Amino acid sequence: MQFWRPKGETFWKITVEMSGRDGASKEIVSLNEPDFLEHITHYKNCPIPGTPTAQFVYLDNPNEYENISAEFWDFLARRSKAIVASGNMGIPSHLMQIVRLKMLEWISREGGIRVPSQRMPRLFVDTCLICVSENSVEITTLAREFLHIEDLTLLKESKTRSRVLLFSAFWLSQKYPTQNREKFLLELDPLFGFCLIDARNGELISFGIRTIRQCLAAYGKPWRNDVSLFISEMLKESMSNGVARTILAPPALNANYAVVTWITFACVNELFQRTLKPQQDCCVTIPEFFVLGYSGFPGEINSFDFSRRAQSAAVNLKLACSDEDLRYILRFDLSHAQPVLHVDFQIFCPGHTLDRKKLLDHAPISLDDLWRSNRTLYIGFLAAGGYDSYFDRLIERGLEGFHRISSENAAAGYPLIMRVLSKSEEDWLLANKRHLAALEKIANDGLKTLTSEEKSSIPELVSRKLFRDGGLTLLGEMLSTRLRP
Repeated sequence: MQFWRPKGETFWKITVEMSGRDGASKEIVSLNEPDFLEHITHYKNCPIPGTPTAQFVYLDNPNEYENISAEFWDFLARRSKAIVASGNMGIPSHLMQIVRLKMLEWISREGGIRVPSQRMPRLFVDTCLICVSENSVEITTLAREFLHIEDLTLLKESKTRSRVLLFSAFWLSQKYPTQNREKFLLELDPLFGFCLIDARNGELISFGIRTIRQCLAAYGKPWRNDVSLFISEMLKESMSNGVARTILAPPALNANYAVVTWITFACVNELFQRTLKPQQDCCVTIPEFFVLGYSGFPGEINSFDFSRRAQSAAVNLKLACSDEDLRYILRFDLSHAQPVLHVDFQIFCPGHTLDRKKLLDHAPISLDDLWRSNRTLYIGFLAAGGYDSYFDRLIERGLEGFHRISSENAAAGYPLIMRVLSKSEEDWLLANKRHLAALEKIANDGLKTLTSEEKSSIPELVSRKLFRDGGLTLLGEMLSTRLRP
């Protein structure tokens, strides 16, 4: 399609060449015809599911396509915050700032107290109880390893008129190797985050979660490696102007990004919380699981595990119920019984009557629901396909509802445009291992570790739009992560 103005004329001439499926082509020429102009603007370049190609498709609502594409690129380029949920704190406006300040002070104080014989701050093993009355705010620290589900029940049944909130920060990771811990932290890419709930009803108020690579990209390396600063910054972003939000952070050199969207979805999805199967007094919502759950000291057990190849993940936390330590596991995977990505929430305690009981059983992650109710999270969810080739291959075959919504509205498949834009460069990097090695080194360590031979690859990376102004472009970041073993 070409737009041009004949010399000396005030009108525009439009030439459109259209090819049919039979291979025949037809050229249409229009001179300022409003109907034609209005019709042609409905054609948008849409990815074809299951392929790395795109084609122009007539859309009934082209503005929706434009809005989705703009929000998608703003999200990836970190030009905007992806707010996927807002929670009601139920606190008088004049006390909101005081609550936020006291929470930040608590995080700072807890971040400065080390667990004996551990480098980890108590922030990640304690819980903050916040009681808000008409004119005061009180903060109490609770040791999470000694909390029981019955304590939450007492808070729910309490007759106090105060607003009662619970806040916990978490550090989830695979078990650490004994060698160079700082190096392996990046390779394991542990999860840092927080959860704030209304203790009376278990409802989520605010949730934040990021991998360490996302934290470093957003906040830089913390002073004296104090990772509690990550929690402070996340809370500042989420609680501002009197509103508590759940914000989805964009991917950043992060092959584990997909699981961040899965966990966020499980926490903010109200349907999941309403359909939990009660198991005596040991049933908790997923937000309560993150607030009360005790992970132990980071690196000593597998509190979090993610397999890119299998596209499965699990969060493993301990909760005490009736003086018994129960293991609650929030798991995401595919199975023969449920061949789409789904959530299981299950109790493990050998010898206990609740061993292997499921609170959620094969609950599918429905893209159909996301598309209709939470477009921002939908966009972030599919964005993971650009950074994780295994998840990318899962989208068409393993995500419930994608075929239906993309066939009804081609704009729903717009996030797959990354396949189209990156395919030729991905093939080129796979065929040029020296350039791929240079790209991966730049992604992990910057330019300082490049050999002379690898530095000679930079001009070609620039011409391929993978490197610019001393660092990787968005496409370069995506491919360096996508092609990571």
